[in-house]
Formats: sequence, structure tokens, C-alpha cells
Amino acid sequence: MKRAHRVLAILVLAVVALGVSSNGYTASPVVVRFWNGIGAPEADVLSEFVKEFNQKHAGQYRIEETMMKWDTLYSKLLIDFRAGNQPDLLTFHQPALKQYSTLGVLQDLDALVAKAGIKGEDYVSTAWSGTVVDGKRYAVPMDMHPWALYYNRTLFKEAGLPDRGPVDMKEFMEFAQKLTKDTSGDGKPDQWGFSYEYNGAVPHRFLISLLGQKGKRILSDDNRRAVLDTDDTKEALQFMYDLVYKYKVVPERETDPQGAFRRGVVGMILDGPWSIAEFRGTAGLDYMTSPTPKFYGQAGTWGSSHTLVIPKNTKPAVQEAAMQFVAFVVNEKGFEWAQKAGHLPIRKDILGSAEFKQLKESQAFAGSLDHMIYYPPIVEYSRVFSHDPSSPLVKMTESVLLGKTDIAAAVKRAQDEFNAILGAK
Repeated sequence: MKRAHRVLAILVLAVVALGVSSNGYTASPVVVRFWNGIGAPEADVLSEFVKEFNQKHAGQYRIEETMMKWDTLYSKLLIDFRAGNQPDLLTFHQPALKQYSTLGVLQDLDALVAKAGIKGEDYVSTAWSGTVVDGKRYAVPMDMHPWALYYNRTLFKEAGLPDRGPVDMKEFMEFAQKLTKDTSGDGKPDQWGFSYEYNGAVPHRFLISLLGQKGKRILSDDNRRAVLDTDDTKEALQFMYDLVYKYKVVPERETDPQGAFRRGVVGMILDGPWSIAEFRGTAGLDYMTSPTPKFYGQAGTWGSSHTLVIPKNTKPAVQEAAMQFVAFVVNEKGFEWAQKAGHLPIRKDILGSAEFKQLKESQAFAGSLDHMIYYPPIVEYSRVFSHDPSSPLVKMTESVLLGKTDIAAAVKRAQDEFNAILGAK
């Protein structure tokens, strides 16, 4: 009998040591190391979701969030993956999926998605299909963020303009010129109709939007060859240059159009929904959004998506825990993500809800989803479509907007450099 009691005691201790509780969960929750590259103030919203999820699943799952800058996230992922110490879950830009899946870093999520009850028919098709690379799903879309036009309602009223954005090229130029003023009387404009950076990724996003409105791409249909050196590209770049130097409705060497917009010295900017939360919190700023104007023949605007990915070699139990958090974010928190962070939800039922339609600033972005232009999916994404000064697109647009290079020469050089990176013959 004593022996039986001893055996029973040992078994009880073993069970306790294994951490099995009476509800079937482990006493030690499954920990998911989560890297988040999304910046403030949106990052604060996502952190709220992490806390809520952890409270809801206390003792079962725990998300341990680390916030970092995007460049750090991408480079550190490769380093830590090679060392066998990668995170378990990451925010990811949709255009980066091709590059990192080809490098063998990302887990195929098809089976995990099905098990977590995430159904493609519930989501906007553009976002859902955009997370598939070479027939495999490497991410779950978290949101969509196309460009739209922000305009300052106060400046519009003072200039005698309607309370809406311009719809086409003619109106855009008319609005921009009426908004550009010398308010100090020193002979120089100190209020501008429109603004965008001369460097970084914004100029080539603007270029991609303009070319998309012409029905043109910057890569061939197979995405293996640049097709930049065209009259359409030169015309679009000339327009961008003329806004600064001919029409003088855009300040030279602008580096912070969002800041200028918040200060009330710029009437219009093109930007994504991520700026809604920041602009909403700016005292004295009365603004609204409008679709990107049709500068050319058809609607078109650059856009992208945040996604959630799981690296390869993550333990199966951790993968499943990570997918539970993914499902929580995209299914249960889609409206809050739109309401608090500004980004568009990807669930069709949320987009169509009366609740979402009350978010007035979001409607211009939601109306752009059908003609949103993604970056082409290429392995060389970070070398070409980033804000890095070495990108041929960044060098091309910056040299043109600084007046350093003839447009035709800048376009030819960019195409040659682009094709060299792609290995095109």
C-alpha cells in the first residue's frame, strides 16, 4: 500500500512538473516572441491588442512584443534566422514577401490558416491574393493602406475652394495655384499648394501612381526587366519637376511634408491612412481626405499592406499560438485597427459596415482599393523599392527633383541599374 502511495505521489509530482492544469492548459503558457516594426502611434494600438490577447488567454498563450524600426527588423531577422534564434511572429510589408520567402526564411501558412479558421472569402481579394508567392501563402494580411489626398479645409475655405479634393489634373493645378501664397509679403511663397519629399521612397511611389494612371508599369509583365525608359516615365517625371520649378506650387528640397501639413502651410499632400491618427491629434488642424486625383486617364494610386508572418523552424505549438493571435487581430480587431490606427481593415464585412462608414477620413482610402497599385513582387525588393539612397529609383527621382540630371539621362541610368540588379539581359 505504501509503495502504491509512493508511486501515486511521484505521478502527481510529474504531472505538476509538466505544468498540466485542471483545465487542460499548461500552467506555463506557450510564449510567442513577436517583432513589430509598425511605428507610433499605430504601434501603441497593436500593443493594446497584445495586452488584451494575453489577458484573454492567460495561462495558455503569451505574446512577448518587441518593437523595432523596420530596417532593423528585416536585417536582424536574417541574422537571427541563420543563428537559429529567430522570432516566432513578425509584422511584415507585403512587398517583402517574395524576397524573404525566396531566401527560405518564411513558413508556408496554408495549413495553419485553415486550422485557425481564417477564410479567404472573408477578406478583400487584393490583400488576400497579395500574400501568396509562387502558389504558397506566406502571410496573413493585416490591413491595406493605399495613398489618398489629405487637404486642409481651412486653407481651402480661405482660397475659395470647395470642401473636397481635386478630381483631375486641371482641378489639381487650379487648386494648387490658388493655395500657394506669399502671406508675409516678402515676394516668396510661404504657403504651398502641394508638397512631397524630394528624396526617399515617396517620389517613386508618386511616379508609380502616375504611371499606373497611364496604364503603365515600371517592370515587364514577368517582373524580370525594367521598362522605365519610356516617354510616359519622362512625362511623369517632368510633371513632378514642373510642380517645383515651373509652377512653384511645391517647395524645393522638402523633407517633411507631413510636418508642413500639420503646421498649416501646405494645402494638400498624398499620404497613407497611417497619418490619420497623427493628424487627428494635431491641435487646430481641420483636414479631410479625398481620392488621389486622376492626373491622367484612369484611377490609380500606390498602396501596400501590413501582413503577419511566421519564420521557418518555429516550433509547431508556437506556430499555432501565433496563428491564434493573428486570427484575433484580423478577425476581432479589424475595426479597432481602422478606428484607432487609421489603416483599412481587410474583412469585407467590416469595410461594408455602418460602423466603419462613420470613419469619414477612411472612406477615400476604402474607395481606392480597387485601383491600388502594389510594388511588383521581386526578390530584389529591398534594393529597388526602399528609401535607401542606393536604390536606382531613389537616385533617379532625387537627381531630377534637385535639377542635377537631365530627365532622359536619369531615366536611362535608372533602367540600366535596375536591370543590372535584376540580372536582365
